[in-house]
Amino acid sequence: MIAGEDIEFQNILSGFLMYDSFGNQLWRSDYVRGRFAPPELGLTPLTRYLDSIPITPVTSVWLSCRFYMQDGVPNHSILGMADSTQEFGGIFIGKGSANQKLGLFTVKTDQTETRVTEEAGSTFLTNILLRIDMQITNFNSASTNIKVYLNQNTTPTINWTGNTTGLGITALDCFRWVHNDSVSPGRQAVTEIILADDDTRKYIGVPILACNAAGTTNTTDSGAYTDINEIRLDDTNMLQFGFAGQIFEGNLTSAPAGNYNVRAVKVIARASKGDSGPGTLKIGIDSGGTDDGVSRVLTTVLTSYVRLMATNPITSGFFTIAELNALQLYLESAA
Repeated sequence: MIAGEDIEFQNILSGFLMYDSFGNQLWRSDYVRGRFAPPELGLTPLTRYLDSIPITPVTSVWLSCRFYMQDGVPNHSILGMADSTQEFGGIFIGKGSANQKLGLFTVKTDQTETRVTEEAGSTFLTNILLRIDMQITNFNSASTNIKVYLNQNTTPTINWTGNTTGLGITALDCFRWVHNDSVSPGRQAVTEIILADDDTRKYIGVPILACNAAGTTNTTDSGAYTDINEIRLDDTNMLQFGFAGQIFEGNLTSAPAGNYNVRAVKVIARASKGDSGPGTLKIGIDSGGTDDGVSRVLTTVLTSYVRLMATNPITSGFFTIAELNALQLYLESAA
């Protein structure tokens, strides 16, 4: 499961948006188009900024992200793993007892926050885009192990084993970012989030391939690629399908330069159905001129629908960089 833009999150706090300004040092502009930034002051620490779309609940997981911090209050959680059905509770990292000191925290569903350990040094640097990888093993047990790696180091900055029972949750299913009483928007930023069942340090990041031009086919009732290419999610501009069999295809931005393996491609669409007309949306790709879509049954509530492809469904092989650069987004209405 990968996440890079606000369509891939739920429970987003009002006023929380993707930002494409305030300097590219807050995110890698060749990978993503913007970064998440907190809303204004006046929030209580541990207030939920956002949750990722839930995965199957797990007790062992890897979390990776890019994180930037100018400021923050000591001894408070910032980001980690949680249970999407509960407003509070989970495993988080944050600032420890001093500036630039990484701390590890547990949070109960009753909002009890405990710093269980912190690094000996001060390597949780401010004013720099950090790479964070956290491995959680055997959550909800008396012998949970948590390792936190900074900047893909082989030695963990934190390596803690302890009891995580009694938090009020028994499994983890989402990435969560919580309020740390930062001074203003832009003081913290998060991008390129990965949840995986294997070591995330081998992944170089999460690039966003966004619609940037018309594709081969567009037979929708209304709408064009310009209605779905915004950086900040805007539900006032949409594609509309009036009957089954209508198709939208859109060209995409290119993959980042370099020589690397592609672990997976994810297509995500925010969609709903009307009181009449098509109630199913096929979401997928056009690769090499061949369409491949998987049906998602819609509701009348706008919802994000995901299709994760570990291999190219058309070639049955791993995606290549050349295939990424030639992909088109493919959507088709169905009865």
